[in-house]
Amino acid sequence: SSSSSSSISSTMDSMPEEVILPHHVVMNFPLDSAGFLDALRWWPTERPMRVVPNVHLYTFARADNNPILTTTHNNNNDDEEEEEPRTAMEVAIDMVADGLLPEYIATKRRAKYLNQLGCQVRAREVRLVAPGKMVIRVSFRVTRSLIRTMRGDF
Repeated sequence: SSSSSSSISSTMDSMPEEVILPHHVVMNFPLDSAGFLDALRWWPTERPMRVVPNVHLYTFARADNNPILTTTHNNNNDDEEEEEPRTAMEVAIDMVADGLLPEYIATKRRAKYLNQLGCQVRAREVRLVAPGKMVIRVSFRVTRSLIRTMRGDF
């Protein structure tokens, strides 16, 4: 048993001091790429990252046709406000955010929240695939803050 404990400690000593992750991840399955994002929560964060990985995700999106109703809670009063409809790129970013962020974080226009985590979210229209339906590429950085938020570690 002492030999097994010494092999464990020697294995721990030989582990790299920094985490090695891919530089880029391309997710080119527009129908459901965002559905696989929750796997990022299991990437290691205990040690410094050598490189902050970039994810490039392709997804289908349509712009909102109608204004969005949002509810704000103020001192026992619920106020509904109407916001401008989202563009296809904003919808795509929100779909990515759905796969990354816990449900209790606001559900619309979450690029700002992701950027506060250092994600540097960007979106680009790739091509029109049907009337009003676009393929959008959403790119973002997978920061330690994002992974900890995905895990609920604040």
